[in-house]
Amino acid sequence: MSWAVLCAGIPSVFSGNASASSAEDARALEVTGGRLTFQPEAPKPESGTEVRPVAAEYAKAETKWWTLGTGIADDFDGSTDIPIRGAYSYFLGDGIEFSLELDGWYFAQKGDDAVGASISTIFRWHFIRKDPWTVYIDAGIGVMGASDEVPDGGTEFNFMPQAGAGVTRRLNDAGLRLQLGARWHHISNARTQGDDENPDRDSLMIYGGLIFPF
Repeated sequence: MSWAVLCAGIPSVFSGNASASSAEDARALEVTGGRLTFQPEAPKPESGTEVRPVAAEYAKAETKWWTLGTGIADDFDGSTDIPIRGAYSYFLGDGIEFSLELDGWYFAQKGDDAVGASISTIFRWHFIRKDPWTVYIDAGIGVMGASDEVPDGGTEFNFMPQAGAGVTRRLNDAGLRLQLGARWHHISNARTQGDDENPDRDSLMIYGGLIFPF
């Protein structure tokens, strides 16, 4: 370093030592490669600024989601089934969803009404994925236990195959989505108690829910 450079830097260092010591105007003095330079502090983030997490991309492989919802199924012959649903979903690949559904049921039917619970596995293919929408088809099967015979004259334990289609739509940047769908909803014991005790029921179900990132 030359004496001329050093002497030129001395006045600028000592003439403003009061302001250089303050937190707002602090500067870092640095000697690099024989040159005297000043390195300003990195700017501080503005007060009140929040860094929002980026929501996972829906229907992307390896993402996980929760769903809460309900629906109504009618066999157009005097029986109505109403579920309260919670589901956990995992995308095995882009657009390929595996869902585990847990439902609580109220069965308004001919004969005695009943309540019950079921667990189902559903595979869903979102074959259209164009933000903010996805369109899917799905199919699955579950098992159900009830407080009384469902349908009336049948058994308290039944199988619940199902298949249908639906849509989802993104509602905000945090990843919240709306789900709407329709499915074939079947209840029977698969003849485990013989043909005489298998009054199966087929219904059309309309359902909806809210989907949250896991």
